[in-house]
This record gives sequence, structure tokens and C-alpha cells, in this order.
Amino acid sequence: MLPATEAPCRLAFAEQEVKAQERNKNLNSTKGSDRQPRDLYMKGTLKKFDPIERALTVAWGLTYLDKDNTTLLPMGDSEGMSASYAIYRDVKVVNDDRPISDNLTATIEASFGVSVEGRLGIDNVTQPPIAILGQHPFDSVDTSIDFQQAVEENPWKQPLFGYPFDEWAGSIVFAAVDKGLADMSNLSNSWALPLSGAVLSDSTLNWRMTLAVNNTCLFDGEFAGCELHLDFIGKRPDLVRFAAILAIIVNWLSTIGIFLLTSEAAIMGRLHILTETDIMGVCFTALFALPSVRVILPGAPDFGAIIDLIGIIPNIIIISICTTMMAISKVMTRRPKAE
Repeated sequence: MLPATEAPCRLAFAEQEVKAQERNKNLNSTKGSDRQPRDLYMKGTLKKFDPIERALTVAWGLTYLDKDNTTLLPMGDSEGMSASYAIYRDVKVVNDDRPISDNLTATIEASFGVSVEGRLGIDNVTQPPIAILGQHPFDSVDTSIDFQQAVEENPWKQPLFGYPFDEWAGSIVFAAVDKGLADMSNLSNSWALPLSGAVLSDSTLNWRMTLAVNNTCLFDGEFAGCELHLDFIGKRPDLVRFAAILAIIVNWLSTIGIFLLTSEAAIMGRLHILTETDIMGVCFTALFALPSVRVILPGAPDFGAIIDLIGIIPNIIIISICTTMMAISKVMTRRPKAE
């Protein structure tokens, strides 16, 4: 059985992780959202965050909103909801005024029931899509999203250096094109359509990712565009911060204890500490044990973070001095053998 104090701590950390995942799945997080059945949503699955490469890997699939206006279903799960959509990243959607012949115009309007006037397209007509989604429910595409410092001029939140309080930020922009209409009209990257929002699922070890969604299709203005802007914020979960703070406290308590013993023995002249205890063994053990505590911290970066300046380097210096003082005291108090 778990100790009485340990069980509530584990349950609290687990509950926070569940709530964080629920927030990423919340459809109401999209700014200006006005949900309608059959709206298209990007669904991302968190796969890996590499703090060294500063990149987050996410697998994206295309989903649509069910009739209950709450459930997201994968595109391609039925014949009625299967189509080919070209997905683009980090592009701008603009008005597409390229001409279409009268014959094609009549065919498109009769087949799809849409007007060719006022259509949108990708600003770069030669830009290739990153994927074609919507044909099958298992269609997906992996993206690598670059991350950087979320809060400028704050060393406590600087990536890696501010461990465990560092904050990261990254973003990606999605746009979608109806490939069937684009192919029929012989216009590449034309017939852009809105992506209503995005949700995230799963989690990354030792990291908590949050998502903010901005659908510019819902905003008025000539240059508003029609893209889906996704902003990510990466932080260490409370469990990682708790472990790092606890390690610092343990390190300092051990250091203070050894310092007090050294002061009593070497400065105050309490010789029984030197003769009746293996104080040298304690000092040497602590000298090599304290740096090992840092190695087992969850998600710890390379040496040189702010946690090393606070709870590792000062402790090693103090314990090294104490070890030297205890060694000198032992030599000075050793009695010469009788001749």
C-alpha cells in the first residue's frame, strides 16, 4: 500500500494531467467558434518533444463534426464523408481571381452547387501540399514544429537553462483546398475551404503542451485570410517541478548537516566526532551522491542550468571544503605511536 501522504500527491498529479488533456480536446477553445455539423477539424496526436532540437512532432488527421455538434469523427469513415483535401502548412489564403472557362463554370456549378466567384486559394500557386487527407480514416501526416523561448528576458523561463520553470512556444498554420474542385477547374491550389478548429490528444513524457486555436476564416477583412493558426505552449508538469524542488531541498539539507558536523569537529574541537564516527565516509559519499541526484531528475537538461547554480555547484563546493577540513583535522589529532 502507498503511504497516506504519497497517494494523494500521485492522484493530484494524475488529475492535473487528465484535465490538461481534456482542455486540449475542448472544441470551444477555437476563437470565434460557431460550430456546425460537418465542419472540418484537424486532430493532432502528440508524439515527441525534443528539447535539444527544439521541435515538437505531431501526427495530424482530418475529422468532421458529427450531427450532435460535439463528437469528432475521422474523415473517410463513410462514403458520404470521404473526399480529397490538400493540406498546406505555413501559407496564406487569398482571393483567387484566375479565370475559369464558361464550360467549366457551368459544370462546376451544376455538379457541386458552388459559385466560382469569390473563391479563395493559396497565395503560392506552385506550393505543394504536405498531405492529401480525407479519403481514409487512417490518413495522417507528421509535422515538426519549431519551438523557441515563450517569455523573453526572463532567465527563469529560458529554455533548458530555466529548468524546471522553462516555457517554450511554437506555432503552425494550416490551410485546406478541395482537391476535387481544384483538379476539375484546372487551377492548382485553388478552392480553399475553412478548417473550423483543432484538437490535441495524447501527451508527451515530462512535458505539458497546451493549444490555442485561431480560425481567421471567421474574421472580416480583406486580408483576414482563411487559415487555421495553432499556437503551442510547452511547460514542465507540476510533477517535474516538484521533483526538482525536492531535490534542491534534499541537497541543501544534506549540505547544511555536513557543514554543521564539520564546524563542531574541526572548529569547536569536538574530537569524539572525529574518532567515534566515520565522518570522512559521510563527506566522501555526499560529495559523489549529490550530483547523482540531478541525473535522475525527470527531463533534466545538460549540466549548466539554473538548478545547477542554485542546488548543485554551491553544495559540491561546501562539501569539498568540509571534506578537506575533516581530513586535516584527522591528521592533526592523530597521536604518534609510542617508541
